Amino acid sequence: MADRMLHMTKVAVDQAADAVFWIGKDKRLIYVNAAACRTLGYSREELLSMSVLDIVPGLTEGGWLVHWKKLEALGSHTFESMHRRKNDSLFPVEVSVSHQEFGGEEYHCAFARDISQRRLDDEELRDNEQRFRLQGAALESAANSIVITDGDGRVVWTNPAFTAMTGYTAEEAAGRNLRFLKSGRHDDAFYKEMWETIQSGWVWGGEVVNRRKDGSFYTEEMTITPVRDEAGVISHFIAIKNDISARVDLEAQLRQAQKMEAVVQLAGGIAHDFNNLLTGIIGYTQLLDCSAGADPNMGDDLRKIRDLAERAVSLTRQLLAFSRQQALQPQVLDLNGLLTRSSAMLERLLGEDIDLVFESDTANPGLVRADPAQIEQVLMNLAANARDAMPAGGTLTLELAIVDLITGQAARQAGVQPGSYATLTVKDSGHGMDVDTMAHIFEPFFTTKDVGKGTGLGLPMVYGIIAQHGGNVLVFSEPDQGTTFRIYLPLVEEHGEEALNATQEDPLAGGSETILVVEDEKRVLDDVQRLLADQGYEVLTATNPEDAEALFAEMGDDVSLLVTDLAMPGSGGRRLYAKLRQSNPELKVLHLSGSPEGAESGIEGPDTGDEDLRNPLGPEELARALREMLDA
Repeated sequence: MADRMLHMTKVAVDQAADAVFWIGKDKRLIYVNAAACRTLGYSREELLSMSVLDIVPGLTEGGWLVHWKKLEALGSHTFESMHRRKNDSLFPVEVSVSHQEFGGEEYHCAFARDISQRRLDDEELRDNEQRFRLQGAALESAANSIVITDGDGRVVWTNPAFTAMTGYTAEEAAGRNLRFLKSGRHDDAFYKEMWETIQSGWVWGGEVVNRRKDGSFYTEEMTITPVRDEAGVISHFIAIKNDISARVDLEAQLRQAQKMEAVVQLAGGIAHDFNNLLTGIIGYTQLLDCSAGADPNMGDDLRKIRDLAERAVSLTRQLLAFSRQQALQPQVLDLNGLLTRSSAMLERLLGEDIDLVFESDTANPGLVRADPAQIEQVLMNLAANARDAMPAGGTLTLELAIVDLITGQAARQAGVQPGSYATLTVKDSGHGMDVDTMAHIFEPFFTTKDVGKGTGLGLPMVYGIIAQHGGNVLVFSEPDQGTTFRIYLPLVEEHGEEALNATQEDPLAGGSETILVVEDEKRVLDDVQRLLADQGYEVLTATNPEDAEALFAEMGDDVSLLVTDLAMPGSGGRRLYAKLRQSNPELKVLHLSGSPEGAESGIEGPDTGDEDLRNPLGPEELARALREMLDA
């Protein structure tokens, strides 16, 4: 009966998928099944002539006895080991072994399962887990904001960069549709096109203006990629976002600067032409006024004409300030002191309903090289605008600080060259401006005020004056949030003040000298000729440098003074003087110009007797300057 049971057991075991070994205490193999022969590569006869030491690498006689005794005590044990094939290759196995007794004999029954594939699967799993950990760490530490949403656009994961960019934590964003970041700067068609693109399986890329948790706007460059599941259905979207607000701001500043430069050139040219026309108008009215005699009505009318012309002169000066062509009288200026002195004047301008606050975070006096009259004009214009923006009252704050814009990036953001600057901030609590309005505020004649209440030259003049001083003006505003103007002026190391010399006007005096007048504007030429002739001078005229050279070649010995326009077609006023002076070293010159930076401003004239006058000017100013030159 025992033999029959043994036989039936061997038949059943022989069909097992795992290798089965019966091992005696003497370590000999008593029985092996077909799977054992198949996995090890031996025949049954070969295996039955072998011991367990032949198939378990590293197992020794002593090790086997220890193993036998432990299993005898435990009864069964499962562990992992290695087996050696007939071709000497090794492979991993999971062994389940038990201590058995049968027919008075003791032996171990071991089931060995080849776990090579499982090891490979485990290794692959570990590799995948490692790869996923690395990918997760990379996503977590990425500088770009990364958002993963489900197929409906609801957030399922965000990285820390998303929080840094938007202010929303991962917990606050989870489960919400990304629409919660919308700024209102894009229309429905924009979002419809984006959604239809990604739902169709295409990648969408573009720039989007979104709103942070604190309400501020930012511009991001975003790419949205659809992710499909095993069935090919879009299950998720991955959005990679990069905050490009700084770049967008710099590009906007560059475009604005280029536009303003074009407008600056146009304004300067217009002002130059107006100055020539106004010179004639003012000159003729003065001459007619002198000859009006006893007719009081005519004299009164002429004075009204002159008053209107003087008002036009004021407008051209504002245009010249905007175009950075206004004559400066710079000195080392203490901005702290200037702001203190200007407070009473500004308070009167603002009225009782507006509080004026002056704050300074520096003991440094804020020394800059500037024309104090023009800086005061800047303050007056900004204060007047602030007053109009606060009809129901409010607060105007003046802040003075010293900043070091050493890095290129910091200087570019301020629109200036690297260096140390005094920053004057003028901040009101008024109704503010929208983006479209801010894009035009420095353009001449642009105004949001009612007809007759503003020329649109106040802020352009502010821009021009500060630019002429080597600085820049930035503006920050939102509707109902007030407006802030920040002015940058380069600091100087000098101390003390440079007083401006005032000149005492002398009575007009004429003369009999010969004067050569060169002016390409016929009206101005006629005015100057008539004025000088009325003063007793002998006047020679030419409308261009070439005719002037020919005339001087004929009568140069008699000419005492050259009066010439700086900006003329051809060689220009300074070059003309340089040529004529080669023939007559004693020749003096009086330059006339619609701007201090004439066409030849880069060419230095001789030191002796070289003086500039800016149009428009009256007969008295011209006659006085001419007499001073001749008498010098």
